[in-house]
Parts: sequence; C-alpha cells; structure tokens
Amino acid sequence: MNATIERWPVIVGIGESRQRSKDLRQALEPLELMAQALEAAQTDAGCAVLPQVDKLCVIQEFSWPYADAPGLLAQRLSMPATTREYGPVGGETPIRFLHKCALAIARGESEVAAVVGAEAQYSVNAARAQGVDLPWSPRD
Repeated sequence: MNATIERWPVIVGIGESRQRSKDLRQALEPLELMAQALEAAQTDAGCAVLPQVDKLCVIQEFSWPYADAPGLLAQRLSMPATTREYGPVGGETPIRFLHKCALAIARGESEVAAVVGAEAQYSVNAARAQGVDLPWSPRD
C-alpha cells in the first residue's frame, strides 16, 4: 500500500534558556526557563507561533515539580494549548513527545505543537544548602 502524507510535520523553531548565575537572587525557576526557551523558539521561527500552539507537551522536571506545568505555561504565554501533556519522567520523554506531536500534526489533530522542559537543580540544591527559600511558584 502506498500511503500519501498530506500534512508534513516540520520543526520551525528551536530555543534554549540557560541559567549560569550562582547568585540565588537571580535564580530562575523551571517555569520561567521553559517560557524563555519557548520565546526563543518563536524568535527562531521568525513569526508568532506561540499564540497558535494547540498542543503543549512539558517534560516533567525533578528539581521543582508543578501540579500543572502545562497549564501554568500556557497561561503565562497566552497559548491556547487545548491539548496538554505533562511527563512522564524518563530519558526518552523529549523524543517521545516530538514523535507524538509529529503524528498529531500529520493526522490533522494539531496545527502547531510545542515540546519543552527545564531543570533548576543547581539553584534548588544551593538554596537548600544555604537555608534560603526560593520565591518561586508553589511546588506540587
């Protein structure tokens, strides 16, 4: 059988956010790092793709888990993201999410999908060692 693909998934932008400061007053929580990475991906795409994201997949973080990271992130960046997935934990999760998003686009179940994740373990460990409470969003 020779199948014809009518909708080809294409990666249109990639982004990264790095936190290098050892000053805990400048420490960014994973949610902010994810938002910055998605904004960088939008810049890389060269057009406003975030308002079009209808599927958002967030890799569950270890350092500062949230009850609803996809919901918080969609709200923060004004993404409609009617389909949201969080986790699971695993080393292959980013590739699994990329695959799921590509299939959803190919099947016509999604127009624009985003995959994102972040960690802030260094800051969490440093804060714990210094007895400092980080002023971040509530943890799950």
